Amino acid sequence: IIISTYNTFYNKNPESKWKTMILDEATIIKNSNTNISRRLLSLAPLIKNRICISAMPSQNNPSELYNIFQFIQPDILGTEESFEKYFSFPIRSGSRLFANETQIAMALQSAKLLRDMCKNYIIRRTFKETKKCMPIKKEYIVWVNMNQEQQLLYEKISKQKDKTQDMRMKEYVLRSVIEGLHPNCNEIYNVKRHTLYKLIDEFIEKGHSIGIFFKYIKVMDIVSKYLTEKNIPNGQIHGKISMSKRQENIDLLNSGKIKVLLLGSRSCGYGINIKKATRLIINGCDFNPIISDQCSGRSYRVDQEKNVD
Repeated sequence: IIISTYNTFYNKNPESKWKTMILDEATIIKNSNTNISRRLLSLAPLIKNRICISAMPSQNNPSELYNIFQFIQPDILGTEESFEKYFSFPIRSGSRLFANETQIAMALQSAKLLRDMCKNYIIRRTFKETKKCMPIKKEYIVWVNMNQEQQLLYEKISKQKDKTQDMRMKEYVLRSVIEGLHPNCNEIYNVKRHTLYKLIDEFIEKGHSIGIFFKYIKVMDIVSKYLTEKNIPNGQIHGKISMSKRQENIDLLNSGKIKVLLLGSRSCGYGINIKKATRLIINGCDFNPIISDQCSGRSYRVDQEKNVD
């Protein structure tokens, strides 16, 4: 039995004839254009038993599922071109904000057919099955109103969505407007950030370790500066942080040497265990609810012994 990281496996390029290969965090191969994906997919036909393990489902993108199945059971979902035509395109079209009834119906039909084709190759263990042996997790929603400056900015930017009558363009404009509001509002010293600071101070005073998830690195840097000025030890994990530095910050949190870990919500899906953090804050939910579930799963997990809020 050989246990290896993906990078080590790729760099060492072992040529053994594998009878069985298990990919943990199998979404590592969701993008077929990476070197690791190409290497593993090329080995698939030579391996008798192939297993993929993941707690992170494909994020509303059928092509990611297709790439994983190219390792599990090559060609069962057809060629990449036919899969795009009969599954990916209809499902994406029917999932759009302004999709019509025909597009929605075709998306549902394609999704059902895809599920039926895959179900014999998937063993699913739901969270409910493990929840009985886990501590309590409580979730709270803290509503924060915009201040006057943010309200004026919101009204100014939101008017852009009324400049087009094309329904296909409205979705694009609306998404652009929403994405534009986040960084603009974050530039202003806003009530939400003030509320976040109050929560941090309260949790620190009560002796808790904290994990805080952000959509934007710029906001993470602002909060990190605040914590540093208050002499609160903290670390960061996001797309620009190396893997070794990520693990170092995780170890510092779990050992109690830092009290707050700031994480990018889109970069916390692989192998991150911060069970020391019994207070989690998601600073602005992602458009995809799966992302928020993944964030809380970094601490609220099977080996957690304490209650998580």
